[in-house]
Amino acid sequence: MPEQTTSLANIEASDSQILRAASSDSNDWDDETWAAWFRTAERVHGDGVKRTPLFDKVGAQQARIAELEAKNAELDRALDEVMTERDGMHDALDKFALAVAPEDVIGEHSSGNNPWANALDLLTPMAEVDKLRADNAELERALGLNEAAVA
Repeated sequence: MPEQTTSLANIEASDSQILRAASSDSNDWDDETWAAWFRTAERVHGDGVKRTPLFDKVGAQQARIAELEAKNAELDRALDEVMTERDGMHDALDKFALAVAPEDVIGEHSSGNNPWANALDLLTPMAEVDKLRADNAELERALGLNEAAVA
């Protein structure tokens, strides 16, 4: 029993020394300082009730924080990937719109203008193109303008 009392006295002395050397701003404390503070609080305020030591609770919370930080980093990577894909699609759609019509026709991006939608509006649907080509070929045949159509 004297050895256990000596060990406890050494821990108390060590904790006291750590806490005296600690910054007055607890935001600057490292894990060792927090452990000393919790052990001292348990000794001073302990009422003999069996409970999980505060430092163990903090350790569990620190593990949860690390888990959440890892999840956050994973989500940040996924978000970066989606944003890169979005930017690539944005560039591709800009190229498409400018291939359909010049910027002075389709306009610039703004809250009141969507050049991508304007470019789509300028395109004739393919079904209508096929119908127009058939009508045109028929007119050319009727007028004798296209020798291939006449034959």
